[in-house]
Amino acid sequence: MPIKRAYGAIESKTHGNVLWAPLDHGATRIGYAFTPEIAAKYPGGVTEEVAVKEAIESMQPFNVKFTEVHWWTLYTIGQRIAKEFSTKDRIFLCGDAAHTHSSGAAQGLNTGIHDSVNLAWKLANQIHGFTRPEVLQTYATERRAAVEKLINYDKDISLLMTHKWPSWYTGDPAADPYLVLGQIFEQAASFNT
Repeated sequence: MPIKRAYGAIESKTHGNVLWAPLDHGATRIGYAFTPEIAAKYPGGVTEEVAVKEAIESMQPFNVKFTEVHWWTLYTIGQRIAKEFSTKDRIFLCGDAAHTHSSGAAQGLNTGIHDSVNLAWKLANQIHGFTRPEVLQTYATERRAAVEKLINYDKDISLLMTHKWPSWYTGDPAADPYLVLGQIFEQAASFNT
Protein backbone atom coordinates (compact mmCIF):
# COMPACT_ATOMS: atom_id res chain seq x y z
CA MET A 1 0.00 0.00 0.00
CA PRO A 2 1.29 3.50 -0.71
CA ILE A 3 2.18 5.52 2.37
CA LYS A 4 -1.13 7.01 3.50
CA ARG A 5 0.01 10.63 3.70
CA ALA A 6 2.51 10.71 0.83
CA TYR A 7 2.10 11.10 -2.93
CA GLY A 8 2.52 7.95 -4.92
CA ALA A 9 1.69 6.15 -8.12
CA ILE A 10 0.76 2.57 -8.87
CA GLU A 11 1.17 0.94 -12.26
CA SER A 12 -2.09 -0.82 -13.07
CA LYS A 13 -2.54 -2.94 -16.19
CA THR A 14 -6.24 -2.06 -16.27
CA HIS A 15 -6.30 1.54 -14.95
CA GLY A 16 -2.98 2.96 -16.16
CA ASN A 17 -0.82 5.08 -13.90
CA VAL A 18 -2.90 5.44 -10.72
CA LEU A 19 -2.35 8.61 -8.69
CA TRP A 20 -2.46 8.45 -4.89
CA ALA A 21 -2.51 12.02 -3.52
CA PRO A 22 -3.15 13.01 0.11
CA LEU A 23 -5.39 16.05 0.57
CA ASP A 24 -6.44 18.15 3.55
CA HIS A 25 -8.28 16.72 6.55
CA GLY A 26 -7.12 13.13 5.99
CA ALA A 27 -8.76 12.76 2.57
CA THR A 28 -6.97 11.12 -0.35
CA ARG A 29 -7.46 11.58 -4.09
CA ILE A 30 -7.23 8.52 -6.30
CA GLY A 31 -6.86 9.24 -9.99
CA TYR A 32 -6.97 6.52 -12.62
CA ALA A 33 -7.62 6.09 -16.34
CA PHE A 34 -11.27 5.41 -17.07
CA THR A 35 -10.53 3.71 -20.38
CA PRO A 36 -13.06 2.84 -23.10
CA GLU A 37 -12.69 -0.80 -21.99
CA ILE A 38 -13.76 0.11 -18.46
CA ALA A 39 -16.55 2.40 -19.69
CA ALA A 40 -17.95 -0.47 -21.80
CA LYS A 41 -18.70 -2.36 -18.56
CA TYR A 42 -21.18 0.39 -17.59
CA PRO A 43 -23.64 1.03 -20.43
CA GLY A 44 -25.87 2.90 -17.97
CA GLY A 45 -23.15 5.49 -17.37
CA VAL A 46 -20.85 6.37 -14.54
CA THR A 47 -22.16 6.87 -11.03
CA GLU A 48 -20.44 7.46 -7.73
CA GLU A 49 -20.71 3.74 -7.01
CA VAL A 50 -18.98 2.93 -10.31
CA ALA A 51 -16.24 5.49 -9.65
CA VAL A 52 -15.59 4.00 -6.19
CA LYS A 53 -15.66 0.40 -7.47
CA GLU A 54 -13.13 1.21 -10.19
CA ALA A 55 -10.97 3.21 -7.76
CA ILE A 56 -10.81 0.15 -5.50
CA GLU A 57 -9.96 -2.07 -8.48
CA SER A 58 -7.32 0.39 -9.67
CA MET A 59 -5.49 0.04 -6.36
CA GLN A 60 -5.12 -3.76 -6.59
CA PRO A 61 -3.32 -5.64 -5.10
CA PHE A 62 -3.77 -3.17 -2.23
CA ASN A 63 -7.01 -3.00 -0.25
CA VAL A 64 -8.71 0.38 -0.08
CA LYS A 65 -11.88 1.17 1.83
CA PHE A 66 -13.93 4.32 1.43
CA THR A 67 -15.66 5.90 4.41
CA GLU A 68 -17.10 8.74 2.31
CA VAL A 69 -16.70 10.42 -1.06
CA HIS A 70 -16.32 14.20 -0.98
CA TRP A 71 -16.19 14.63 -4.74
CA TRP A 72 -15.73 12.63 -7.90
CA THR A 73 -15.62 13.41 -11.60
CA LEU A 74 -14.48 12.17 -14.97
CA TYR A 75 -11.67 14.28 -16.35
CA THR A 76 -11.32 14.44 -20.11
CA ILE A 77 -7.98 15.60 -21.42
CA GLY A 78 -8.37 18.67 -23.61
CA GLN A 79 -5.23 19.07 -25.70
CA ARG A 80 -5.87 22.36 -27.43
CA ILE A 81 -3.97 25.31 -28.85
CA ALA A 82 -5.52 28.73 -29.47
CA LYS A 83 -5.95 29.66 -33.11
CA GLU A 84 -4.11 32.93 -32.48
CA PHE A 85 -1.72 33.86 -29.66
CA SER A 86 -2.08 37.59 -30.32
CA THR A 87 -4.30 40.11 -32.06
CA LYS A 88 -3.03 43.39 -33.51
CA ASP A 89 -0.04 43.32 -31.14
CA ARG A 90 -2.41 44.49 -28.39
CA ILE A 91 -4.00 41.34 -26.97
CA PHE A 92 -1.79 38.38 -26.09
CA LEU A 93 -2.68 34.94 -24.76
CA CYS A 94 -0.39 33.09 -22.35
CA GLY A 95 -0.61 29.88 -20.35
CA ASP A 96 -3.97 28.11 -20.12
CA ALA A 97 -5.61 30.83 -22.22
CA ALA A 98 -3.33 29.83 -25.12
CA HIS A 99 -3.02 26.08 -24.64
CA THR A 100 -4.37 23.22 -22.53
CA HIS A 101 -3.25 19.65 -22.01
CA SER A 102 -3.22 16.94 -19.37
CA SER A 103 -1.64 17.34 -15.97
CA GLY A 104 0.19 14.03 -16.48
CA ALA A 105 3.66 15.52 -16.82
CA ALA A 106 3.11 18.64 -14.70
CA GLN A 107 4.22 20.95 -17.49
CA GLY A 108 1.36 23.45 -17.69
CA LEU A 109 2.53 26.05 -15.18
CA ASN A 110 6.07 25.87 -16.47
CA THR A 111 4.95 26.40 -20.05
CA GLY A 112 2.75 29.32 -19.00
CA ILE A 113 5.74 30.90 -17.26
CA HIS A 114 7.83 30.37 -20.42
CA ASP A 115 5.07 32.15 -22.38
CA SER A 116 5.01 35.04 -19.93
CA VAL A 117 8.78 35.50 -19.85
CA ASN A 118 8.97 35.38 -23.65
CA LEU A 119 6.29 38.05 -23.91
CA ALA A 120 7.40 40.22 -20.96
CA TRP A 121 10.84 41.11 -22.24
CA LYS A 122 9.43 41.88 -25.69
CA LEU A 123 6.73 44.14 -24.26
CA ALA A 124 9.18 45.89 -21.94
CA ASN A 125 11.63 46.56 -24.75
CA GLN A 126 8.83 47.76 -27.03
CA ILE A 127 7.44 50.11 -24.37
CA HIS A 128 10.90 51.62 -23.82
CA GLY A 129 11.54 51.92 -27.55
CA PHE A 130 14.46 49.46 -27.62
CA THR A 131 12.97 47.21 -30.32
CA ARG A 132 10.90 47.52 -33.45
CA PRO A 133 7.18 46.59 -33.27
CA GLU A 134 7.83 43.46 -35.37
CA VAL A 135 9.54 41.86 -32.38
CA LEU A 136 6.14 41.39 -30.73
CA GLN A 137 5.07 39.25 -33.69
CA THR A 138 7.77 36.70 -32.85
CA TYR A 139 5.97 35.80 -29.61
CA ALA A 140 3.24 33.79 -31.35
CA THR A 141 5.65 32.03 -33.70
CA GLU A 142 8.12 31.05 -30.98
CA ARG A 143 5.59 29.97 -28.39
CA ARG A 144 3.35 28.09 -30.83
CA ALA A 145 6.31 25.93 -31.91
CA ALA A 146 7.16 25.14 -28.28
CA VAL A 147 3.54 24.43 -27.34
CA GLU A 148 2.97 22.14 -30.35
CA LYS A 149 6.00 20.14 -29.24
CA LEU A 150 4.62 19.98 -25.68
CA ILE A 151 1.17 18.86 -26.90
CA ASN A 152 2.77 16.06 -28.93
CA TYR A 153 4.70 14.92 -25.83
CA ASP A 154 1.50 15.15 -23.81
CA LYS A 155 -0.43 12.98 -26.26
CA ASP A 156 2.28 10.32 -26.05
CA ILE A 157 2.45 10.57 -22.24
CA SER A 158 -1.34 10.27 -21.94
CA LEU A 159 -1.40 7.16 -24.12
CA LEU A 160 1.50 5.50 -22.31
CA MET A 161 -0.05 6.21 -18.90
CA THR A 162 -3.01 4.10 -20.01
CA HIS A 163 -0.79 1.32 -21.42
CA LYS A 164 -1.40 2.28 -25.05
CA TRP A 165 1.35 2.80 -27.61
CA PRO A 166 1.74 6.04 -29.58
CA SER A 167 1.33 5.56 -33.35
CA TRP A 168 5.05 6.21 -33.94
CA TYR A 169 6.15 3.36 -31.64
CA THR A 170 7.64 0.45 -33.61
CA GLY A 171 9.33 -1.41 -30.76
CA ASP A 172 8.35 -4.56 -28.93
CA PRO A 173 4.59 -4.42 -28.15
CA ALA A 174 5.26 -6.54 -25.06
CA ALA A 175 7.71 -3.95 -23.69
CA ASP A 176 6.98 -2.04 -20.51
CA PRO A 177 5.27 1.22 -21.53
CA TYR A 178 6.72 2.91 -18.46
CA LEU A 179 10.24 2.50 -19.85
CA VAL A 180 9.20 4.37 -22.99
CA LEU A 181 7.36 6.87 -20.79
CA GLY A 182 10.61 7.49 -18.89
CA GLN A 183 12.39 8.19 -22.17
CA ILE A 184 9.71 10.69 -23.18
CA PHE A 185 9.94 12.41 -19.80
CA GLU A 186 13.68 12.82 -20.38
CA GLN A 187 13.07 14.27 -23.85
CA ALA A 188 10.44 16.65 -22.46
CA ALA A 189 12.58 17.76 -19.51
CA SER A 190 13.05 21.24 -20.98
CA PHE A 191 9.38 21.94 -20.23
CA ASN A 192 9.90 21.27 -16.50
CA THR A 193 11.70 23.32 -13.90
